[in-house]
Amino acid sequence: MNQEYLKKAADIVARHSVHSGVSDKLLVCALGMLDVDGTPTVAAITAARSEGINWVTFSTGLASNKVKRLKAGNTAASVCFFVRNVQCLPHGDAGSID
Repeated sequence: MNQEYLKKAADIVARHSVHSGVSDKLLVCALGMLDVDGTPTVAAITAARSEGINWVTFSTGLASNKVKRLKAGNTAASVCFFVRNVQCLPHGDAGSID
């Protein structure tokens, strides 16, 4: 994978995690997991801290459904980071979230 893209992704995640000090959180994470009965579920969650893109922590309550799913043994998960509230650009215009 292109190292420049990996660094840019890591910078974006780090800038928008809770402990970054950025007041307007644009980056949101969708956490995909399996429910206790094996049904796929997706929940929005905020990154608390990160070191690059290989280590990201999230925080949630111990009684949350996310924790219940993990305790049930369904540890398979995926994450998708996306930017919210970004103005759409006219067709053909290039933009950046920097």
